Amino acid sequence: AKEIQCDELKEKCDNLQIELSQKGVQLAQNLITAKEKNEELLKAREELKRYTKIEAEFETSTATLREELKTKSESLDVKTNECIEIKEKYEKVKNQLAKN
Repeated sequence: AKEIQCDELKEKCDNLQIELSQKGVQLAQNLITAKEKNEELLKAREELKRYTKIEAEFETSTATLREELKTKSESLDVKTNECIEIKEKYEKVKNQLAKN
């Protein structure tokens, strides 16, 4: 009876060792997967930092270009007004000369 009990315990022990070994393999695989995912995440974070920097540079460039456009537009408005004044003076002089 004790021999049968001993054999049963040995079998249970062997089965537990097999199960433990399988779980150890599974754990190692999970660790490898987690490490790979972590590396992917780190790469993605670096990529995000890079894109964020590019976006900030783009925003700065856009703001600079808007300011330049505004300045040039204002300058163009001034030149247009000067042209209108010159044209009006020219028309007055032309009309004066036509009367004389």
